Amino acid sequence: MLDICAPRVKASGKDTRALQNCGIANFSLSYVFSVQGRYMAAARRATRSIKQLEAVLDADPTKVDAKLHLGLLYQYTDNLPAFVKAVGWVVWFIPRGNGQLAIPYIIEVVDHGGEYALAARFILADIHSQGNGKSPQLAEVMFAHLVKQYPGNYRLHYNDLEVLNRLGCNE
Repeated sequence: MLDICAPRVKASGKDTRALQNCGIANFSLSYVFSVQGRYMAAARRATRSIKQLEAVLDADPTKVDAKLHLGLLYQYTDNLPAFVKAVGWVVWFIPRGNGQLAIPYIIEVVDHGGEYALAARFILADIHSQGNGKSPQLAEVMFAHLVKQYPGNYRLHYNDLEVLNRLGCNE
């Protein structure tokens, strides 16, 4: 993907489709590198992805689907361990998140109803199902909605049951 979009971005920094594709590709690579334990490479890719996806929205604010990956990056980088965040003020390649925009961006993708709306709804429910002051009650409502919409998807059933269990519903 980067072999296709990167030359288009280099030729014209305003090609929003190429910027978004590169942003998504760098987002994916940042995840792969972090799973592999290549944290510096992951941080560089995440930083590059944030810049590319922000450039998409600067050039065309109607590109709502770009907000899914950008919202996720903001969410994850805003919730890095405190030590990593502290080092991030000194070390330039550690990305910084914007927790104020993370959830609203993902909600906007759900509300927009574009090609990423379903994925955004699942991700939003998953974020709310985690601890850290999120809302497991809201997560349960969202997972229940997804289960009704996709009754054959057992992962959704599992997530809904897991949240119900955390809420103390043993019925």
